[in-house]
Amino acid sequence: MKNDDTKNLLSSDLQVDVAVIGSGAAGFSAALTAAQEGLDVVIIEKTDVFGGTTAISGGAIWIPGSSHAKRMGADDSREKVTTYLKNLLGNHYSGNLIEAYLDAAPEAIDYLEAHTHLRFIPRKYSPDYHSDLEGSVLGGRTMDSGHYNGRRLGKRFADIRSPLPQMMAFGGLMVTMDDVANLKKIKTSLKAFFKLAALGARFAFDKLSYPRGTRLVYGNAMIAAMYRSALDADIAMFRGAEAKGLIRDGDRITGVHVASAAGEYQILAKRGVVLATGGASHNEQWRRENLPTPDAHFSMAPRTNTGDGLQMGKEALGKVANGNAKNAFFAPVSKLPLGKGRVLQFPHLLGDRLMPGSIAVGSDGRRFVNEAESYHQFASAMVEANKEGSHVPVHLICDSVFLRKYGLGMARVDTKAYDKLIQAGYLIQAESIDDLAMKIGVPQENLAETVSAVNAFAASGVDTEFGKGSTAYNRYMGDASQSPNPCLGPIEEAPFFAIKLWPGDIGSAAGLVCDGNARVLDSESQPIEGLYACGNDMNSIWSGFYPGGGITIGPGLTFGYLAAKHMSATMP
Repeated sequence: MKNDDTKNLLSSDLQVDVAVIGSGAAGFSAALTAAQEGLDVVIIEKTDVFGGTTAISGGAIWIPGSSHAKRMGADDSREKVTTYLKNLLGNHYSGNLIEAYLDAAPEAIDYLEAHTHLRFIPRKYSPDYHSDLEGSVLGGRTMDSGHYNGRRLGKRFADIRSPLPQMMAFGGLMVTMDDVANLKKIKTSLKAFFKLAALGARFAFDKLSYPRGTRLVYGNAMIAAMYRSALDADIAMFRGAEAKGLIRDGDRITGVHVASAAGEYQILAKRGVVLATGGASHNEQWRRENLPTPDAHFSMAPRTNTGDGLQMGKEALGKVANGNAKNAFFAPVSKLPLGKGRVLQFPHLLGDRLMPGSIAVGSDGRRFVNEAESYHQFASAMVEANKEGSHVPVHLICDSVFLRKYGLGMARVDTKAYDKLIQAGYLIQAESIDDLAMKIGVPQENLAETVSAVNAFAASGVDTEFGKGSTAYNRYMGDASQSPNPCLGPIEEAPFFAIKLWPGDIGSAAGLVCDGNARVLDSESQPIEGLYACGNDMNSIWSGFYPGGGITIGPGLTFGYLAAKHMSATMP
């Protein structure tokens, strides 16, 4: 098949070297590496767009020891990172897999940059999420995907998954944290004004020819660059092609059964099949078996991430991990009712809860966590607190000064839509703390005491209860202009506001047990010949912990690369 077929329809049996099921970063990494190594590759995507979870993600990658970090002069070492991971993971430290990752990740990134359109930018300052642990560093391990011009995809631009609409401005403009900072300075800085004016002009021009803005950032930029690279490599890519089961010949996996609009076909893969379907966040049975609050849990992953790879791996007698500390990468989520049963979900990864002047309280009206910790830690604390009482959902609280300055979830800064959000029940408003307590259903006395205590913490700069703003990561995510603590501020100016936060995730962590070459292992810990898994189909090498920004896509890229390298060196 040639890539001038914009419909990407599978309509006949095929024989290739490598079949990749899924088109997120992990799947594309495996496919692009295999193609570069001279193998004939096909990508099978069951939805009508390419990109998977990566396309709607922040697109960061956590790669200790990268050549980028070394050129930048980052203060890091192999000893430091292993010390950090052992301190964080404890008995969950899977030495062989983590060592394989640390060995290969820098090499994989250099390889992908050399042979594709991908470009990565190291963060000079970006503390690890557990910056208080020995071995953590303040920068160099996390990298971002460079911006990408979607116009380079031409008529194929619409083939990639769009970012979440609630994460874009004006119905299709991707914005960065720098853009938000410029917006705040637009009245005082000509430089900020002209940058935003140029961005707006480009977006207006884009809308004449494209369904959304073509200035792509974060995970969407990563997918666009990989998709362009796959087109250039003439990799066969099929949309609307659902993998229905694996083909086995003796002890070896030799292909996959695929259903498309044109019928059912076989794709035979001489070197191997790669499972990269995005995990199982929306598989109901998996949720009930693996999540602590399955009926009150809201995933931000695409709804088509239903555990297809996990199920096929199990049917091939692959082993599923069962000893993770957490089975998903947790994040707090708010929900906006849209009517007719529709709900818009918003992930609280950055901003609001980490900023000075907001607190999260449970049903008892008291705090239960350092609000400036990572999204995974915050949502994990929600779940833990819920074991002793009703802490699902919790409420995030602020005053009017905070709302105007930082926003609260989908209540944007300086928005004129507050009334609509209040009418929808998303944003709760009250003229006093006691009134707010009544409206959110918590004890008035407790909430008043909590707010009073936080106001005292804000004045002193020290949160003696939960330590908000006490770590380098906390302070990095706060407001540097706020003194004496960038994460602590008063809650004083009426009216007061609250929104509900529910436990959710940005992807599943529990998956198939694999070796250092991403080969799926059986119950005897022996590799199943011809079967590989990467991304969220592979059990997290972090066992449900979250060391830093980009610890899902980093391993996805790396083990996709390792799988392809292994297949290129192995003849059936």
